Amino acid sequence: MSGLGSAHLLRGAQQGPMTNEQRIRGADGAVASALIITGYESQAVVAFANELCAARGLPARGAAELSCATYRWSYSLASGEVAA
Repeated sequence: MSGLGSAHLLRGAQQGPMTNEQRIRGADGAVASALIITGYESQAVVAFANELCAARGLPARGAAELSCATYRWSYSLASGEVAA
């Protein structure tokens, strides 16, 4: 799709042992899977994410406890850093 770069489905691995921090504040929740969509046009990424999160998207395909969020990642280099 125009504006999108990649899609990655990550599946949760075996949960590690509880850390000291988790003993103090409570254990972290487990994640069964995560879908990460990247792109070069933010509007296309947001539109596709909204489509996936809509009732006819992932929920209609059996996704439970769905949480959707979009993030914008900014990165820049100075001209002197490019050669390095």
